[in-house]
Amino acid sequence: MPFQVGYYQNQEFATKLQELLPAHDGVLAHLIRTGSYLSDCKLPKVLEMTDAISLTYSRGSRLTQNGIVSALAYRWEARRLIRYERSIVDHFDLSILVSRVDRDFLLRPDSSASVYVCPNGVDASALPFQYRPDGATIIFIGNNTALHNVDGILYFVEEILPRVRSRNPRAQFKVIGRISDRLRRRLQREAKVIVTGSVQSVADEARSASVAVCPIRFGAGVQNKLLEYLSLGIPAVTSAIGQEGLAARDQVHLLLAETQDEWVDRVCELLQNPERGCALAHAGRALVEGEYSWSKLVEPLRRRIFDLVDSRFGKTSAKSILEHTTPSI
Repeated sequence: MPFQVGYYQNQEFATKLQELLPAHDGVLAHLIRTGSYLSDCKLPKVLEMTDAISLTYSRGSRLTQNGIVSALAYRWEARRLIRYERSIVDHFDLSILVSRVDRDFLLRPDSSASVYVCPNGVDASALPFQYRPDGATIIFIGNNTALHNVDGILYFVEEILPRVRSRNPRAQFKVIGRISDRLRRRLQREAKVIVTGSVQSVADEARSASVAVCPIRFGAGVQNKLLEYLSLGIPAVTSAIGQEGLAARDQVHLLLAETQDEWVDRVCELLQNPERGCALAHAGRALVEGEYSWSKLVEPLRRRIFDLVDSRFGKTSAKSILEHTTPSI
């Protein structure tokens, strides 16, 4: 059993779950760490995986910068995760991932598992368009306790930002979101690096930004930070891994960068060319409004889940949805 699953096993939770199940028409497990509690459940069951965690760990094990011990730990966990994730989807009526990349990585060619891809969305009304072409602030938004974000931030600060500032001395880097005390102290030693920690409003904190970055070198699923950048109309530079799972295209909605030279060139291009940044900003906002509203993404999934439950109990899903007599899940 992977550590990701074993760490969260709790007998009190398992007992309470068994008490609750008979009163419901179906059950949705959030993340693989809860899926193991439903191995004997006879109700229609859905596993909301979000990401293929095994993909994150597989990629993380290849980064030698993380140290030999960390790489070995990642590799050890990755092997167990891939076996576990590939097995557990066979025991659910429906599993949900946010990216086709994750689905294709996870499923064996002979797998008969039912896996539905539902991308993450964004509330565009809470993240209004606010491109500022005259600034020199580069932002990173995220849960900055997550290992892939920590790695990306340090990579940008150590390898990219000094070279950007050699071309544009006004440039500064602003890290927005939850952060550990250790990483905060590390970043506060750097010139022109601002750390906000958790904030009430991401939109307000990002208002001064002219460029947003997603220098993720390992991970899986969809990077929500990119959806937030696009919604806010902040021109973005991202790695190829950061772009995965999104319909955003290089040179149209954002800019891709892989090598250090590419990162420096792309960031400086946006700092120095407001017209280029403005075109990307408007294209990105249009993409979010057209493809990534929560209502557009969630309704097909909602119908899929209710159809699953209704088919098991002989109900008519269309009638239950239209009349809002939804199954109890």
